[in-house]
Amino acid sequence: MKDRKSRADRAGSLKRLVKKKIHSSRPPKKETLSPELVQREELHQTILRTAMDGFWLVDAQGRLLEVNEAYCRMSGYSEKELLTLSVPILEAAESAGDITAHIQKIMTQGDDRFESRHRRKDGSIFDVEVSVKYQSVEGGWLVAFLRDITELKRAAETQAFLARTSSGTAGEPFFEALARYLAQDLGMDFVCIDRLEGDGLHARTVAVWCDGKFEDNVTYALKDTPCAEVVGQTVCCFPASVCKFFPRDSVLRDLRAESYIGSTLWSHTGQPIGLIAAIGRSSLKNRSQAETTLKLVSERAAGELERQQVEESLRRAKEDLEARVLERTRDLTATNDLLNLFSHTFLRREYLEALIKLLGKWCSCTSVGIRELDEKGDITYGAYEGFSAEFMEQEHCLSMKKDRCICPRVLAGKPDAFDLSFMTAGGSFYCNDTACLPSGKAKGMKKMFRGVCVDHKCASLAVIPIRYRERTLGAIHLADRKKGQVPLSLVHFVESMTPLIGEALYRFSVEEAFMTSRQQLRELSGHLLAAREEERTKVAREIHDELGQILTAAMIELAAIRSKYKKQQLLVRKIVSVSDLLDNAVRDIQRICSELRPRLLDHLGLRAALEWEAGQFSKRSGITCSLEMPPERTFFPAEVATSLFRICQEALTNVARHAGATAVTIRLALEGGTVVIAITDNGRGISREKLSGKKSFGIMGIHERTYDLGGTVTIKGIRNKGTTVTVKVPLRDTRGKHA
Repeated sequence: MKDRKSRADRAGSLKRLVKKKIHSSRPPKKETLSPELVQREELHQTILRTAMDGFWLVDAQGRLLEVNEAYCRMSGYSEKELLTLSVPILEAAESAGDITAHIQKIMTQGDDRFESRHRRKDGSIFDVEVSVKYQSVEGGWLVAFLRDITELKRAAETQAFLARTSSGTAGEPFFEALARYLAQDLGMDFVCIDRLEGDGLHARTVAVWCDGKFEDNVTYALKDTPCAEVVGQTVCCFPASVCKFFPRDSVLRDLRAESYIGSTLWSHTGQPIGLIAAIGRSSLKNRSQAETTLKLVSERAAGELERQQVEESLRRAKEDLEARVLERTRDLTATNDLLNLFSHTFLRREYLEALIKLLGKWCSCTSVGIRELDEKGDITYGAYEGFSAEFMEQEHCLSMKKDRCICPRVLAGKPDAFDLSFMTAGGSFYCNDTACLPSGKAKGMKKMFRGVCVDHKCASLAVIPIRYRERTLGAIHLADRKKGQVPLSLVHFVESMTPLIGEALYRFSVEEAFMTSRQQLRELSGHLLAAREEERTKVAREIHDELGQILTAAMIELAAIRSKYKKQQLLVRKIVSVSDLLDNAVRDIQRICSELRPRLLDHLGLRAALEWEAGQFSKRSGITCSLEMPPERTFFPAEVATSLFRICQEALTNVARHAGATAVTIRLALEGGTVVIAITDNGRGISREKLSGKKSFGIMGIHERTYDLGGTVTIKGIRNKGTTVTVKVPLRDTRGKHA
C-alpha cells in the first residue's frame, strides 16, 4: 500500500510537472494556476481524451503514470487499472529485460519509433505502432503515443497470402487453401466457399473446412439460411445469436453456431456467382476486421471462381462433344481435328480458313461459309468456299438493321412464324428442299424475303449460329444445289461444335483487339518520336539561322564601332566586353543546337556524331568514354542513323544516372546486312527489377526505337561488373518512317 501511495504521489507530481512544462515556459510564481493555464490544461486533457491514438506517460522504471481513453479502449483496461500496471505486463513482444534495455536506449537517443504487440485485458494480442520521446525530468519520463495497427497488419497478411496463392499452393487447390486460411484468420469453426447454380436459389460448395478438416462438397438450397441473405450484398454479418434468426437451418443447429459472416462473389459483369460463408461457435470478436478480410479475398476468389466456371463450361462442352463422337465413329476424326485446330492456330484468318476445310470434310455441301457479326450489326463472310462471285457480290455484307432474310433472323434469334418448322431447339435453320421457301421475287414477298440462296438454286440450306455464352458471334452457312445435303444429324453435330468455335472466335477477337491497341500505341509512339525529332531539328535550325545571324551581325556592328572610335578607350572597353558576351552567346547557341540536333549527324553521319557525343559525355560526367568503330566510313539511312544516335544518347544517360561507372565503351559494327551498336559500362549492373520496371522510360524508349527499325534489343547486367546494351538493326528491313 505504501509503495502504491508513493507511486501515486510521484505520478501526480510528474503530471503537474508535465503540464507546467507543456503549457508554460515560465513556471508560475504562485501555487494557484492562472485562468489561462487552467484553460490550457483543460485543452490538454481534452486533446488526450479525444485523440484517436493511445497515450502513455511512463517513468524510467516502465511504470504507467498517465493514459488516455483511446488506449483504455484498445487494451480493455480502465484508466485506474492501467495506472497500477507497468510496461512489461502489457508488452507481448519483448521480455522484461528487453524492455529495460529498450527504455535505456530511448533515454540515450532521446526518442524512438517502432512496432510492437500488446496484450489486452482478456488476453488477446493486438499490434501497435509506438512513437516515444524521452524527457529528463525528475528521474526521467517517457511520453508515448500508440496506434492500433492490427487491421493494417491483418490486411497486409491477407494480401501477402493472396499474392503467394495463385492457382494453389503446395499442391493444394486455391479454394481449399483459402478456406483453411479464413478459418484460421477469422477464428471460425466452419468456412465454405460456394458457387451459385441455376436460378441462384441453390449453391454448390467448392471447398468446405469444418473443425480442422475438409468435407465433401454438396449442393444445398439457400432458402431459410443466412447464405440467402448474403447473395446480393457485399458483406452480411450476424455477430451473435445467428440460430435465432434462422431456426430452420440444420447446419447452424448441428454446429451449435453463434456467429456468421458472409460475402458475395461477383462476376466481372456485376452478377453474383458465388459466396463465402464463415460460421463460429462463439460470438464474432472483431466484426470490422472480419469484414475487411472478406472484402479483400472476395474479389480474388470471384476471379478464380469465374475462371473455373469458364474452364468447366469448356470441359462440359468437350465432354458432350466426345460423347457424341463416341456414338458416331465417323465423327471421331472430325472432332479431333477441330480440337487440334482450336489449340494450334494463332491467327483468326488461319483458323477460319482451316475451319472451312474441316466443315467441307464433315458434310457433303459444295458451298461453306463462316459469317461474322460485328458491333455495327453488319454480317460479313470471314471465310468461304464454293460460292459464286455473283452470289458473294449480293451476300457478302448484310445488315441486321435493314436486310430481311434467314441469316439475320437466325443471328438475332427471332425467326418468323414461317421459319419455325425449319428450326432446331438450338436455334439453327435447316432446309433440305428450298423449293418450299418463298423467293424474294415472289409476289408480296419482296419486303419479307430476299431469297438470294433460293434464286441461286441452293436446294439444301443451313444457317447454324455461333455463340460465346449469351452473345452471338456469327453463323456457319451451308448450301448445296442438291436436295437433302443438310440432314438434322449433321446440323446437331455442327451445333455441338459451335461452343468450341465460339470460344475460339472470342479468343481471337480479344487477341486482335489487344494487338490492334498495342500497334496503335506503337504507331503513336513512333509518331511522337518523329514529331519530337522534327521539332528539335526545326528549333535547332531556327536558333542557329535566325538568332545566330542576329548575333553575328551585332558582332560585326560592334567591330565597326570599335574601329571607328578606337581612340575612346572607355567605349572600346565596353565594346570588347559586349563582344565577349556575344561570343559566349554564340557558343551557347552552338551547344544548344548540337544537343537538339547534332549537325554532324546530318552532314558527316553517325560515326562523327557518336565521336562528338562521346567527347561531350566525358566532359559532362567525368566518365571515360571510348569508341570502337570499323575503319571504313559507312553511311546509314537517315532514320537508322538518327535512331541509333538517340539510343546511344539514352544509354549513356542511364550510365551517368544509375550505373556508378568509371568507364563506358561504344562499339559500332556491321555484320552482314545488320548494324550492331553495343554500349558497355563497368558499373554496378542493371537488375531484373529495373529492366521490367514500370518507370524505366529510358529502356522503353530504346525498345520502341529499335522495334520501329525492325531490330532487336538485348540488355544484360552482371552485378558489380556492368551492363551491356546491344542493338541490332537490319539495314534493308527498317520499319521506321521517322528519324
